[in-house]
Amino acid sequence: MIFLKCFIIVTIVPFIVDIFNFKKEPQNYTKSLNKFTIRTGKSIAFLGLIWFAFITAILFLCLYQNDGVTIAVTIAFGISYCLSLLSFLYPAPRFWDIVVNVDNITVIKFFVFTKRTAFSEIEKVEIANNNYIKVYKNGMKRVFFLIDPSMNGKNNFLKRIEKENIQLIDNRNLNGNVSDGELEE
Repeated sequence: MIFLKCFIIVTIVPFIVDIFNFKKEPQNYTKSLNKFTIRTGKSIAFLGLIWFAFITAILFLCLYQNDGVTIAVTIAFGISYCLSLLSFLYPAPRFWDIVVNVDNITVIKFFVFTKRTAFSEIEKVEIANNNYIKVYKNGMKRVFFLIDPSMNGKNNFLKRIEKENIQLIDNRNLNGNVSDGELEE
């Protein structure tokens, strides 16, 4: 039980510090097509915070109502707790950012993992049926990076793709259940 209490304290303090850093961090959401940042909106953090508070409340209730908490319950709460913390961190700066600086694109994941490319190296951009934007680099068959539909700044990226004359494939089915070849006259 002491372990769980310490675990909760150790995980809450860094996230409070993250909130203060998030407010101090300059946000590069600009209308400029040359320099901008694509980042997840704050609504996901709000949902993560609610989930985090709910899981913590249930965990405290279980700890104080029962003297003996089984290992399975502890593991289930631990997994739920970690997932709630992950969703709370999702919109934090440098957790999942795509930074565009003139011709350079830097994709930052999990604070440390980075990928770099330039607009001149992008072969095509595909908008999937679920509105995810898939970016393919020259010579690669796999997706180089993915832009979530809920991210702020994705419209700047699409406008920049059009400006650079990069192939843009839109696979969204905008006509409901009718495909392009089945249109009736």
